[in-house]
Amino acid sequence: MAASSELSVLVIEDDGQLLRTLGDILGRRGYRALIAQSARDGLALVEQELPAVALVDLKLPDMDGVEVIDRLASLSQLTQTIVLTGNASIETALHALRQRTYDYLVKPVPPEKLLTTIDRAGERWQRRRAEEALRQSEERAQLLLEHISDVVMVVDDALVIRYVSPSVRHLLDYLPNELLGRPCLDIVHPDDARATETFLRGALHPGRPLQPHELRVRPRNADWRVLEIGVTSLDGRADMGGVLLTGRDVTERRRMEHALRQVQRMDSIGQLAGGVAHDFNNILTAILGFSEILLDDAPAGSDSRLDLEAIQKAAQHGASLSRQLLAFSRRQMLDSKVLDLGEVVHDFERMIGRVLGEHIRWSAHTDADLWHVKADRGQLEQVLMNLAVNARDAMPEGGTLTIETRNATIARGTPDRSQAVPGAYVRFSVRDTGAGMDADTQARIFEPFFTTKAPGRGTGLGLATVYGIVKQSGGVIDVESEPGQGSTFHVFLPAVAETAVDAVQGAPRQAASVESASILLIEDDAALRRLLVRSLERVGHRVRDAADSDGALALLAQDPAIDLLVTDAVLPGQSGPNLARRIEVDRPALRVLFISGYSDDAILRLGLLNGQEAFLQKPFGPRTFVHKVQQVLRG
Repeated sequence: MAASSELSVLVIEDDGQLLRTLGDILGRRGYRALIAQSARDGLALVEQELPAVALVDLKLPDMDGVEVIDRLASLSQLTQTIVLTGNASIETALHALRQRTYDYLVKPVPPEKLLTTIDRAGERWQRRRAEEALRQSEERAQLLLEHISDVVMVVDDALVIRYVSPSVRHLLDYLPNELLGRPCLDIVHPDDARATETFLRGALHPGRPLQPHELRVRPRNADWRVLEIGVTSLDGRADMGGVLLTGRDVTERRRMEHALRQVQRMDSIGQLAGGVAHDFNNILTAILGFSEILLDDAPAGSDSRLDLEAIQKAAQHGASLSRQLLAFSRRQMLDSKVLDLGEVVHDFERMIGRVLGEHIRWSAHTDADLWHVKADRGQLEQVLMNLAVNARDAMPEGGTLTIETRNATIARGTPDRSQAVPGAYVRFSVRDTGAGMDADTQARIFEPFFTTKAPGRGTGLGLATVYGIVKQSGGVIDVESEPGQGSTFHVFLPAVAETAVDAVQGAPRQAASVESASILLIEDDAALRRLLVRSLERVGHRVRDAADSDGALALLAQDPAIDLLVTDAVLPGQSGPNLARRIEVDRPALRVLFISGYSDDAILRLGLLNGQEAFLQKPFGPRTFVHKVQQVLRG
């Protein structure tokens, strides 16, 4: 036998002479003989190596042969056991044969009979070993198909499902036999059906490379899921014609990619809004300032005064829009303090009735042991106001508004639409029973100037302002809504372990008068520079002005006496803070006032806003500017 050299044969025989003879015969045949003169020695050999065939004498000195066969069978199900017996023990051999043995041989054993029996047993061992390997392989494959997250499916030329893996239960909540024989397009989204059919028809022809295809499928009693499918043609397989599909659920991945694109899009819009607001602030500062100066000289009740008041009112409205743009772009100035959000909501309740009107019912619910947050109280009140107004406008015929404030913990791996980082949050939700929104509207509601209201009913900056304030406060915002089912806005703000501080509000004190001072003013906008110079000179200050840092240094070289440096934070060439530090080397007692129409993140990058520098945000009027200059000069 060709493969006999690979097989081992165990011989357990208490007759030493016969044992050696059998070993010699097997060795010459090419078998590897394992010989033992006792049951104990034979079983010890089996524990070291499982033999293909075992010859066991029924009469052994230390153990009954049938017991040896039982133990051998418990150690190896594949070993083919052959009984060695004398004429007087044939009945016992037949009994053993019926139990766990392959064949029996009667002593004395002719060599030809021995080898023929061993050869057949070896062939049977090889066949059973191959069958066992195939069975184990099929079990492993079945186990993998049952537990992998991907779905494997075979679709025939008519696009009918001929096989589907058990893993379909986890993904689509169907049993495999519920899908067998059905057209695969039955479970595909109608909008994806035609493209999917074209894709599968193309896959029926081998040799045509196909990129993975995405489609939507509906699980039983669940929302549509997005599958990415790969395909392999089975052409040429008579038993399995058609294509083999492998589907992977990429719903969460696509949702996160969409959310990331939305964030990037909003950031891009925010950068644009912040840049526009900066230029807008310079223009508004000039308009507000010159109109304020002219108003001081305009006669009461005159047409010119009324015109100037209209100009100033329009400019103030523009300043309000500029602040909202900066809020959306997360580039406004925040005065963050540790707050009890429940108290903020409670104080807001005092005015909510006037905001909503009598046709809307409202209620507020707050956790008793609410965690604290760190944010700008005024900005949070703006968030509540804008969300309440948005809810009111969504319920023109009346409805119900509910504000809930709760502690919330988001664990790692928890599905969360808001994309919040895992951690502890305080969440407040504003829920209305209004018209609701479809998915397309929800995707755009936080964009500046996007509105579903009629012309003249809104600027489209309310929710954009909310978005910016929440993001700048380190939080996230999410909306849940369906047409006709109302809307719920969830705001998550990070919880802090610090103690809340009381908000102390009061009117600014009037600055004491300051004698005439020598002031160096640096502002690159010519119109604004002229306004600021005029405002300072009107109250008696001596002003020298420059458009950039080089001009300022040249003026200092001519006249080094200076009490106050007023400089735009962002200048052509050298920045305002760098220029101030350079000048302060020779004038350590120099007082400095920074002004800027840029956002606070740009100012932070310049090293400002650490609480030690005097700063004034544009737009502002001449009185505000002079008042701030007086404060800085007083120290």
